[in-house]
Amino acid sequence: MPTLLDLPSEIRDLILELCLLACRAAPIDVASAERTRLAPLSDSCREFRSWSYGPANVRYENTSYTSNALPLLLLNRQLHTETQAAIARLRAAKQLVYKLDVMLVKECELWVTWLCVPAVAQLATVEVSVRTFGTAEWPKDRHVWTTFSHGDGSPPQILWCFYVLIEHFLRFGPLPQATLERGLGIGKLVLDFRTPTEGPFPPEGTIMRQWVRDRRQDPHGGPLRETVLPAAWLSDFLRGSLRGLLNMNYHTAAYGGILHGGIDEIVLLVDGAERENNKIDVAAYLKRLAFTDPRRTFGHVYPHEKRLERFWLWKKEAVEKRRQLGLLVYDDTPVDPQ
Repeated sequence: MPTLLDLPSEIRDLILELCLLACRAAPIDVASAERTRLAPLSDSCREFRSWSYGPANVRYENTSYTSNALPLLLLNRQLHTETQAAIARLRAAKQLVYKLDVMLVKECELWVTWLCVPAVAQLATVEVSVRTFGTAEWPKDRHVWTTFSHGDGSPPQILWCFYVLIEHFLRFGPLPQATLERGLGIGKLVLDFRTPTEGPFPPEGTIMRQWVRDRRQDPHGGPLRETVLPAAWLSDFLRGSLRGLLNMNYHTAAYGGILHGGIDEIVLLVDGAERENNKIDVAAYLKRLAFTDPRRTFGHVYPHEKRLERFWLWKKEAVEKRRQLGLLVYDDTPVDPQ
């Protein structure tokens, strides 16, 4: 009986590529996903740049993840070599795609399930489907505590969940219990926000700011209290937050650097469709950064006279790191003050 190695190499290459890109189905609902959740990331010994709310409210699937490539790499020397070649071909063709399902549960937690992990490799595409389930649970006679409200100079808490998700991948890779820092780069990060399957939804004409404000201020449950966050609102919220991080301003410079050092492009979709201004060119943001006022950036650095020096040192290091990873750097990107 013929074995895999007896097949023509062209057919074997196709089989290897299909194995690398094999994908499983996402959880159907909260009930089916809840049984498989790990403890939050905050229970691990790793430290994250994210504020504590993020690691405390991101829960991966409780399974022994391995990449699709690992069994193939361990079979024998010939298949090891051919699998590495298949990974290189897929990456060169921009077809090496990770697939991730993220469930926003009751507006307060992210439940994360990897659907396809081809190989732990640089410059892959990461496709993320973001689905919303339920609304915040709170006693009817009390104000709704919402993770989408801004604090005193701080971003909404739910942002830290998305932030630590990106931070974890760039630092440790896709596997939830990994402890070895890998320093990965993402060629394209695609965030596809899916319309919830169950409502009710806010009335037409309502804006997200009104939705957040009214739900907080009405302790008796106004008409917006039980409404589900629309996918387009979540997309706009993340787009604005990511751009704020990339701007490296007074408040965000302590956190935006990891995006500059690890991602080429971010694309935001709603139900698979592109919208206006949905693409973020990270290299273009980095190129434009050229602060001259210490009051505008690196607000966490004291004394403030050190901030511009720190900014330009960071930018030079970010450009160097992007080049090492093979990420785009525009030739006219300044790395020294003019």
